[in-house]
Amino acid sequence: MTPILGIMASQISGHLYPIVTGGTLTSDATYYYRAFTASGTLSVTVSELAADIFVVAGGGSSANVYGGSGGSGAGGVLGFGSQSLIGDSTITIGAGASVAVGGANGSNSQFAALTSCVGGGAGAGQGYLSATIGGSGGGGEGVTGASKTGAAGTSGQGFAGGNGNQTGSGASRTYMAGGGGGGGAVGVNYSGNNAGAGGIGLNTITNYGALADTFSATSLGSGGRIGGGGGGGKGYESSGAVGTAGAGGVGGGGAGSVGPANAASGVVNTGGGGGGAGYTIGGAGNNGAGGSGLCIVRYTKASVGG
Repeated sequence: MTPILGIMASQISGHLYPIVTGGTLTSDATYYYRAFTASGTLSVTVSELAADIFVVAGGGSSANVYGGSGGSGAGGVLGFGSQSLIGDSTITIGAGASVAVGGANGSNSQFAALTSCVGGGAGAGQGYLSATIGGSGGGGEGVTGASKTGAAGTSGQGFAGGNGNQTGSGASRTYMAGGGGGGGAVGVNYSGNNAGAGGIGLNTITNYGALADTFSATSLGSGGRIGGGGGGGKGYESSGAVGTAGAGGVGGGGAGSVGPANAASGVVNTGGGGGGAGYTIGGAGNNGAGGSGLCIVRYTKASVGG
C-alpha cells in the first residue's frame, strides 16, 4: 500500500492498525507468523497487537559415562494466548547445551516479562552427575545406583526422564540408559536389554493450539512436533551382547548410540534433548548436544489491516 503522510491507506478509515517488525515473517491464509530462531526484539507501534506466542527453551546434553548415559531432556515449552503487545519486547532464545564431560542443562528462553521457559535437563552419567531437573528432565544412566533414576520436568513445561539400569556382572554386564523427557510425554524407561527412547514432543500447545499450520507456514519443527527428548545410550562389556540404544523423541530429540559410536544432537530450534552415548569394549562415544530454542508470535492478518 502507498503511505499517505506516514499512515497506511488501510488506516484512514479511523482505525489505526498496529505496525509490527522483528523476526522472520511468514504467513498463511489467516495469520502472520514472526519466528525468532535467535534472540531479538519484536516491535509493535501505533496501536496494541493481539497475538499468540509460544516459546521453547534449549535442550540439555548428557554426561559421559562408563556404561550408558541417559538421554537429555527437551527444553520447556510454553504457550501464551491472546497477549496485548505494544512497544518493544525483548526475546531471548536459549542455546542448547554443548557436549561436555559433565553434561549440562540447556539455557532458558524468555519473551519479555512472561514466564521463563526452562532449559532441558542433563542426562545422568556415572561419576559426573545424576539426571537433572529441567523443562523436561534428563534420563537415568545405565549403571546400577541412585543415578539410574530419571529427573523430573518443570510443571506445565515438560515431562520426566526415564530410568536406566545395569544387568549382569563382570564381562556380562549390559548397560541401558533411560530416555530424556519430552514436551509431550515422559522419557521411556529401559526395557530388557534396550535403552529407553526420548519422550515425544508436542504438536499442540496449551494456550496456543495446534501447531500443524504454524510449522507448515514457517518450515520449523521436526516431524510435526517440538521439544522431543534425547534417546538413552546403550553399553556392554561383551562383544556378544545384544540390545539397542534409544530413539530420539519425535520433535527434535537426538538418538542415543551404542558405543563407540557418537549419539545424535537435538535438532536446532526445536529444544530437542541430546542423545546419550554408551561404553563398549570398543570405547565410549560422545553424547549429543541439545537443540537451541525458538519463539513464534502469531497474529491475524485482519488485526493489522491485511
